[in-house]
Amino acid sequence: MDTIRKQIYDLTPHDFNEVPIWQYCLDEEDIPGHDEATVRPRPDLLSADASVPGLIVKMIFTCADDTRFVGYVCVEDSRDLGYLQPHICTPFAQIGFWYGMHQPDDSDLAFAYGVLEKGKDDLFPVTYERCVPCSVPLEGQINGFHYLGTRPSGKFGLVLKKRMGEPL
Repeated sequence: MDTIRKQIYDLTPHDFNEVPIWQYCLDEEDIPGHDEATVRPRPDLLSADASVPGLIVKMIFTCADDTRFVGYVCVEDSRDLGYLQPHICTPFAQIGFWYGMHQPDDSDLAFAYGVLEKGKDDLFPVTYERCVPCSVPLEGQINGFHYLGTRPSGKFGLVLKKRMGEPL
C-alpha cells in the first residue's frame, strides 16, 4: 500500500471500506503526476489526530430519509464546512457540500440530487459521523449546499450562504 496514490476526487466507498484514513501527499507534489489533490492510504493509523497534516477520514452520512452513504471529511479542529470539506462518495461521483466562492447553480444541484437519487426534502438535513477514533469531534449536520457570498451591502467581506432548492 506504500505505493498507492489516488486523486482525492477518485476515491470511492470501496477505498474507504478498505482503508478508513487517507492523507494528502503534500510532500510529493514535486513528483510527476502528483499534485495538491493526490492522497495515499494510511493503514498504519488506527485513529486520526488533527495535529497530523492533511488527514481525511471515512464518515457515514445519513440523509433525512435515513439513507446512508459513505464519505469523508478533512480532520480539522473546526466545525466550519470550508475546513471540513464534507463529501459523499458514490461509485459514480462524489458530492460535496462546500462550493467555496462558487454559488451552486441549477446544473450543480441537478447533478448532486441526481447522483444521490434524492430530492431536497429526502436529503436535508444530512448528518455525518466518524467511523474511526479522532482527536477532535467531527460529527455534525449539513442543511444545504454551502458557499461564500459577498455582504448584502456590497462592501468587502464574506458571509456564509446556503442553497437547498432543487433546480427549476
